Amino acid sequence: MDIRTVIFAALVLIFLVPGRISAQEADRIKWVSLDGAMDYSKRQNKMILVFIQTEWCGWCKMMEKKTFQNQTVINYMNENYFAVRMDVLQKEDIWFKGFRFQYMPQLQAHQLAYQLLDGKLKYPSLVIMNYKAEVITPIYGFMDGKQLVKILTYYAEGIYETQSWDQYRRQRK
Repeated sequence: MDIRTVIFAALVLIFLVPGRISAQEADRIKWVSLDGAMDYSKRQNKMILVFIQTEWCGWCKMMEKKTFQNQTVINYMNENYFAVRMDVLQKEDIWFKGFRFQYMPQLQAHQLAYQLLDGKLKYPSLVIMNYKAEVITPIYGFMDGKQLVKILTYYAEGIYETQSWDQYRRQRK
């Protein structure tokens, strides 16, 4: 192999591959761990969105395939939230804010999901947290892309602090 071929191949790798990777990442939600979200949100003052789902939930799968593939949702979530997926059937312990949460076989649910959802185990659910990982609100049920962006905007832009959801929803039909 001559030196020009090697240099050309190196330049292709340096300039083209990173662009493709970042373009691919822009086409999907950047899911992170709960620990990562807590750490990043403190440093970047972004909210946290926890998607609580389970493997057997048809509406959860629909949200994954439809809502979370919507480019407007992807862009808004990646810009304004750190997104976390949580399987309610997860058996591993989770440490959150200095406390250990475990799977509860009697409820067939993880203790952290139970707490984040105020004891209402409905799927799919979203939990919106501020940058301090304090729960602002759980949101229950399937949402399409348009509905979800409206809700995400309401919280990320701090509108919830000065206006009720009903007022906001009426204004933004």
